[in-house]
Amino acid sequence: MELQVGRLLRERGRAEVFVTDEPCPPDLTEVGVEACRGPVHIEGRATSTGDGVLVEGRITVPVTLLCSRCLSPYPAEVEAHFQEKFVPRTRRRHRDEEEGGVPEGVEAVADEDDQVEFFENNRIDLGPLIREQLMMAVPMKGLCREECRGLCPICGQDLNQGTCQCQVEETDPRLAVLR
Repeated sequence: MELQVGRLLRERGRAEVFVTDEPCPPDLTEVGVEACRGPVHIEGRATSTGDGVLVEGRITVPVTLLCSRCLSPYPAEVEAHFQEKFVPRTRRRHRDEEEGGVPEGVEAVADEDDQVEFFENNRIDLGPLIREQLMMAVPMKGLCREECRGLCPICGQDLNQGTCQCQVEETDPRLAVLR
């Protein structure tokens, strides 16, 4: 998703609201998403700060996850909030040159502490930000329901669907060496 911010940069404090649906990023499967059940819904606001643009908003996407206890797929909705400041690359370079920090022709590099991203040609690409926020919002160990009983550690029976005949001895693992 790209934002055209040329009009915003002309007037400090000016804001624009955006709402869009985008295709689901394919690399969500790397963090445990079984499948996307719909598009990524993005709504937000872009505000001119005078030296850049502050973009904030919310992302939601319906997905199918695998339960970490019983391995059954279940529907869920991943939601993430974001806030990021974007600065025109040329404006940053000129400011550094005026301060004598970076010689002409050398591109300025942001410090690790800077919480800004750069954009060029009055276009902000939100794709990497959206992908990053969604990947961080996916639960590490999702549960189909809070009372999920999981699988039997011996036979693999789904204990939510019924019991098994396995005898599980519960021993204190600290005493296992005494066997």
